[in-house]
Amino acid sequence: MKNLWIGLVILVVIVAGYFVLGQKPKEVTGEPIKIGGLFALSSYAAFAGETSRNGFIMALEDAGLNPSQYPIEDFHSDLTTTASAAKKLSEIDGVKVVLGPEWAEFSQVVVPIATTDHTVFISPWMTGEGESFQSPYYFSMTPSERGQVRAVLAYMVKHSLNKIALISSNNAWSIGLEAIIKDEITHDYPSVTIVFESNPPQDSTDYRTDLLKIKTLGVDAIYALMATSQTGEAFVNQYKQLASKAPLFMPTSAVTSISADTAARTNLNGIFYPSWQDYSRTAEFNQKYKKRFGVEPAAITGATTYDATTLVLQAIKSGAQTSEQVIAYLKAIKKYSGYSGVISFDETNHVVTQAVELRQVSSSSYVVVE
Repeated sequence: MKNLWIGLVILVVIVAGYFVLGQKPKEVTGEPIKIGGLFALSSYAAFAGETSRNGFIMALEDAGLNPSQYPIEDFHSDLTTTASAAKKLSEIDGVKVVLGPEWAEFSQVVVPIATTDHTVFISPWMTGEGESFQSPYYFSMTPSERGQVRAVLAYMVKHSLNKIALISSNNAWSIGLEAIIKDEITHDYPSVTIVFESNPPQDSTDYRTDLLKIKTLGVDAIYALMATSQTGEAFVNQYKQLASKAPLFMPTSAVTSISADTAARTNLNGIFYPSWQDYSRTAEFNQKYKKRFGVEPAAITGATTYDATTLVLQAIKSGAQTSEQVIAYLKAIKKYSGYSGVISFDETNHVVTQAVELRQVSSSSYVVVE
């Protein structure tokens, strides 16, 4: 009886082995991770959002993909719409990596959604700092604005522009940038003193009262943090009309947004702004973009979105099937040479700070002053 049981066990093992060895191993299959875009395609941020969308489309086409198969939502430069569009992409369309949105105020809206839904959002252009942007699922393709602030303050100190007026729109980006400026003054540039400060509403277009007050104070320089192209243009027009003698400094985003309106560009002459140094591949990208769309990119977001999309597609091609695996791929990147610069991500998931220069707008383009 014992030999019979042993024989049966051996027979079962042989039969089982036959079926196991005779079958092909099951392939690990899964739907490719879905990606999409969340861009401002209307209202005041559209100059950046349309450029972002075009960068997204170019990257997909260059990868041999059909852009029409990848969902894109317009958040209309509106906070409420940003939230609903982000949720649609994440929760209805099943997108796990979203390219967008641009700018700090809209990024603040999507960060909680990113964290809750475990959906990666990669902003083409967000230079803010702080806890409201901290999430393992949120990345920015641009460095913090702190490096640019330092370039402005260093120039002011060097040229004895110690008494300044600080005017910032009442929105998330302006308030965050104002906090960086004050922090830098406190810790590293104590000779700079803010003698006048104003925080008008985001959509304000009348700054004459502030500018007249600034003239009476005899300030050495004005640092204006206008949030939109319309408010920035209004401020610059009134600054020129009132013939203020104090030099005007503005963030690069403000100058870029005003420059998007050809008719408004001439009023920028003489204005100072900090900027990351042009990368060696910038001209190459601009030519490629113009050939595809017939115009020059209106903002840096064309190149940054192209690079971000390309990196995500590379992550997927390498085997990433979850948001977390895409994050791990991005965090492991070291000095990737993209069209927008040399890309690595720091501990806050911003692109690592790049070299900054201070520029002054001239009739043709700009001159580097520091």
